[in-house]
Amino acid sequence: MQSHFDERSRFQHIQILETADHWRMLILDGLVNLAESDTKAYTHAIMGLPEMGNGESGEDLISKFIGQLLHKSISWIKHTQSG
Repeated sequence: MQSHFDERSRFQHIQILETADHWRMLILDGLVNLAESDTKAYTHAIMGLPEMGNGESGEDLISKFIGQLLHKSISWIKHTQSG
């Protein structure tokens, strides 16, 4: 496990760790609060969707949901730095 951030605020101990299984994890006061590997589950929970095993990413699901609300097509553009 690699530590990306480890500090104490006035209110809590904040850590961001890189793990092999869950990628980056946010840990507050020693308890896991968020993990990159849970993105799909969190997206489903926030949007009130059932868990589906069709392989759609959180971004795909959010695009569909917003598109249905606006009656428009939504596209995501990912910016990557080269070099």
